[in-house]
Amino acid sequence: MLPAPEVPELDALRRIAAEHEAGNGQGSGDALREVVCVYVRAVRARGASVEATLVAVRTALGVTSPDPFRSGEHRAATDGETDGETDWVARAVSWCIAEYYQPA
Repeated sequence: MLPAPEVPELDALRRIAAEHEAGNGQGSGDALREVVCVYVRAVRARGASVEATLVAVRTALGVTSPDPFRSGEHRAATDGETDGETDWVARAVSWCIAEYYQPA
């Protein structure tokens, strides 16, 4: 799998992730969704696979495990328990997938 191309939109994704990490509240909700979707459209237009796009989004959001079964995402999905971080990343991943498969 080739990595997703570096595009200017990745900087905005990294910035919103840093804002979220700093706890100033800018990295959530509509702002996060818009940044994720803009980034996904940009890399899809340059030929990135959905897998490479997901890895890039998760990495930009600070998820170090490439395997959801090693992260809190799988536990949250199977036992119903979530925390703010898991929920935040899970929403971003869902938006990423939905946006990637939108007609161009």
